[in-house]
Amino acid sequence: MNATVREGLDDTVARLAPAPAEEREICAELKAAYLEEKILSQRLLALASWKEPGWKPALARQLKVVAEMDEAHVGVVAEILEELGFTPPERPETAHPQGREGMDVRSVLSRGLEAKKDLEIRYVRGASLAEVEGRWGIKDRLEALAGEEAAGRNHLLTVLSRAPAFRPED
Repeated sequence: MNATVREGLDDTVARLAPAPAEEREICAELKAAYLEEKILSQRLLALASWKEPGWKPALARQLKVVAEMDEAHVGVVAEILEELGFTPPERPETAHPQGREGMDVRSVLSRGLEAKKDLEIRYVRGASLAEVEGRWGIKDRLEALAGEEAAGRNHLLTVLSRAPAFRPED
């Protein structure tokens, strides 16, 4: 009787394959975007409610609109995560907005501009990943969010250009 001898299997494919990720890349991007949107909206709302000499109500209203848009984005991202079978992070308050004392309008707005740019990039990347997966509805919503982030950046630039050029301690 000829018994077949089993040779060691070639594991080249297994060695070259990427290590399985704990979660899909699109979900990691969206979870990070969810947290960033939440923090940004909190910071902008805190700044919008700031009552100091030189801080104009018109600027506060513009900021409040941008902050409310960011709050709406949080809801959209949460819906997309649920569609993908994931839940939004439990504790989104990983960074707290500064208290009113020591708040520097220009630095908050500058950080907001950076966050909006980062969010736009995350949403464009997420839209690309959704397209690869054939999730056209998610792709369209993420592209819309990216466009809204670009518009929000323009609003923040307007507020920044009109904001008082002083610090509260001046």
